[in-house]
Amino acid sequence: MAALLEFRDVVKTFDGAKVLDGVSFAVEKGEVFCIVGPSGTGKSVTLKHFVRLLEADSGQVLVDGTPIYHAKDLKVGLFVEAPEN
Repeated sequence: MAALLEFRDVVKTFDGAKVLDGVSFAVEKGEVFCIVGPSGTGKSVTLKHFVRLLEADSGQVLVDGTPIYHAKDLKVGLFVEAPEN
């Protein structure tokens, strides 16, 4: 059975700088999954692939084994909290 959400060797660059370099992971249905790390390490970039705001330069982003850009009736959202000053 395919994972609910999956990254397979995903690469994303901006102006020649690699933000994601061969990132791979899978999230099974019902699993709690966290992405944690310091500022500038690609956490938001990773999430933006799941809501189709970004497309990988190479690799695959899958939902139930289907490439995310071919997934039908995909209901996902993203809420980004801004830090307090």
